Amino acid sequence: MTKITFKGWEQNPDMVGVPEILDILENNRSRLRELANMILTVCGLLLSTSFVILFFLLTNAKSNMTWLVSAMIFATCASLTFSIVFSILSVNPQRPSEITTKIQLIDFLSLAYTREYKRIFISVIFLLISIGLFFTALIIFGIGVLNKSPYA
Repeated sequence: MTKITFKGWEQNPDMVGVPEILDILENNRSRLRELANMILTVCGLLLSTSFVILFFLLTNAKSNMTWLVSAMIFATCASLTFSIVFSILSVNPQRPSEITTKIQLIDFLSLAYTREYKRIFISVIFLLISIGLFFTALIIFGIGVLNKSPYA
């Protein structure tokens, strides 16, 4: 029978140690928090702009094209709201748990990172959908205005 021995991380200098793993996880989580901050800022600016454009369109509604653009801007607002919610959920603190070993700490931090990453990814998807809807609505509105313009 073959005897199997375990060599620890400290014996091989090429292996990644526990402090390096913890640093990597913390750096990745801080990058996700910074991304969540940027998403909140962009979503807040786009949301306020979308509401201003939506109220302008609804007060000056004269054609069916305006209702299409208004519906697209409203969908943009909804998508931005979902992006904000997922961004806030991604930085939501975890429940405290009892951690007694470094392996448990690595496991806890990697699970937290995975959870935050998934929520930030969903938030970015909603933000990209919002940007696409916003600019598509503005292009449709611009084409409609140019077609009605006597200078076109």
